[in-house]
Amino acid sequence: MGQHQSVCCQEEQASEIREVVQAAYTDDAPDSELNQVELSELNQVEPTKSDAICGRPSESSKLGKVRDLQVDLEILRGISLRRTLRSGAGRLWRRSPVDLALERRAELWGESRPVESFDIFLSHTWQTSGLSKVMSLVLQNGWWAHCLFGALGSGLAVVLCYLELLPLSAGIEDVTHPWAQLFGLLGSLLGLLGSLYLPRCSPDIAFLDVVSIHQTDPALMERGIYGLGGFLRVSRELRVLWSPPYLSRLWCVFELAAYRTANPTGNITLAPLFVELWMASKR
Repeated sequence: MGQHQSVCCQEEQASEIREVVQAAYTDDAPDSELNQVELSELNQVEPTKSDAICGRPSESSKLGKVRDLQVDLEILRGISLRRTLRSGAGRLWRRSPVDLALERRAELWGESRPVESFDIFLSHTWQTSGLSKVMSLVLQNGWWAHCLFGALGSGLAVVLCYLELLPLSAGIEDVTHPWAQLFGLLGSLLGLLGSLYLPRCSPDIAFLDVVSIHQTDPALMERGIYGLGGFLRVSRELRVLWSPPYLSRLWCVFELAAYRTANPTGNITLAPLFVELWMASKR
C-alpha cells in the first residue's frame, strides 16, 4: 500500500479517506472472519502521486467502494441456505474460519458458486454458538414440515389404534395418547430434516461470509470485505441472526445501516436465535 505524501490537490481527499477508515474500525475486537485484515495498514492508506497520474486504482479508491456501495460482480458468490445446513450437519456454521486449518479455509471458497444476486444476506456474528444457528435456521426453514408431519404422525397413530393394529396399554383411558405422542414426535423430526431436501418454489441463494469471501487469498479477501456494501445492494432480504453479542460487533451494525441505504425496498428480517429453540422445546 502506498505510504508516500500526495500532491497538494490530493491532500484533502486523502484526509477524508483516512478519517473514514479510522471511524470504520473503532471496534476493539472485530469479528474473527475479518481479523486477517491488517487494520494498521488500512489506517495508513493514502493515494500515491503515481496512482493519480497514471489513473490506476489506488488503495484509497478501494476504500471508497465501501461508501459507494459498488457491486463487484467478479467475486459475487453464493450458496444455497439449505445446503449449508445439510452439508456435514451444518459444518460451515459450527466453527469459525479462524479455528480451521489453512488447507480447510482455502477449500471454503469452492463451496460457493458465482451468482448475480442474493435471495438472503445472512448477518451474524461468530461469537455466537454455531450449533444454535444451525438449529434455529433448520426450524426457520422447515417449521411447516415440522408441524405438518407431526400432525400426520399423530393422526396415523390414532387410526392404527382404533383399527387395533397397535398394541394398547392397559389402564390408560385415552389409548391413543402414548402412540400419538411417539408418532407425532417422529413425524416432526422426519419432516424437519426432510425439509432440507424437499424441492422449494422459492430460491434460497444466500451470502454466507465464510464461503462468499475468500479466507486465504489476501487480494480476494480485501475485495470481498470492501465489496460488502455492494453485496448488500443486490440482496433481496437481510436476515439478522440476532444474539446478545450481535449489536456489539461493528460489522453487524454496518450491515444493518448499509442495507437500508443501499436497498431501501429490501426486506430486513429479525430472527432471534432463541425463538425457534424455545418454541420447539414447548412442543
